[in-house]
Amino acid sequence: MRGEPDATEEAVMAKKNVSEIERGAGFFQALITSIMDVARENGVPFEAIHWLTTPKGRETLGDMVQMADTNHRQERGEKRRLAENEYLVHVGYDMPCDKSVLDGEFSEHGVSPLFTYGHEWVPHSSCTEIDQTPGKRVMLLKHFNRSTTSEWIIVVMDKLGYRPATHLEAYAFAKANPELQRQFPIVALGSSVVDARELSVALLGSNSGGRTLCHDWCGSGWRSEIRFLFVLKDS
Repeated sequence: MRGEPDATEEAVMAKKNVSEIERGAGFFQALITSIMDVARENGVPFEAIHWLTTPKGRETLGDMVQMADTNHRQERGEKRRLAENEYLVHVGYDMPCDKSVLDGEFSEHGVSPLFTYGHEWVPHSSCTEIDQTPGKRVMLLKHFNRSTTSEWIIVVMDKLGYRPATHLEAYAFAKANPELQRQFPIVALGSSVVDARELSVALLGSNSGGRTLCHDWCGSGWRSEIRFLFVLKDS
């Protein structure tokens, strides 16, 4: 068709998009060798590395590439770019404890009483020494698209440079991005409160079109549709 490149032109264009590094004869061999060396050092089976080439492994591969980009930019003294599903949010590390005020910010009868006076929220061990000076934080909405458990999630994301968001950070995120919780439930694992002898964490959701600030038990696993809120550790 007129105006569209033919096969030869497309091939030339594709070649122009290949970096000089990729053209190097030893690049791919060095990359595979390095990956396998690290896998052996950490006792990771080859099957797990091969899994990265599957559709389900692609998201993990994306996390690895993003982490490499972040570390490379830091090494060069460059400013870090926001990755996909990351948000720059101002956090004041405060929150009203009056339920009527919170109901006005979210929806009537849409706020759990655990966020009001008389309930002590305790930080997760990964969040006990975080800097709570008001300011901007880089937050990530992570979707694992599978059933998961709280501690597994925290361990996986810690290796990628993130920690779980606290209830105060979830509150700030909800104020800055109020419509996201209408699309899917968002859980913050960075702090918890005891409810009926069970640990509960903050959950941003919706109900009949209204935005909610709820809690949910965190010891029984999470459904595949849940998104989890994390904070970049050096932000």
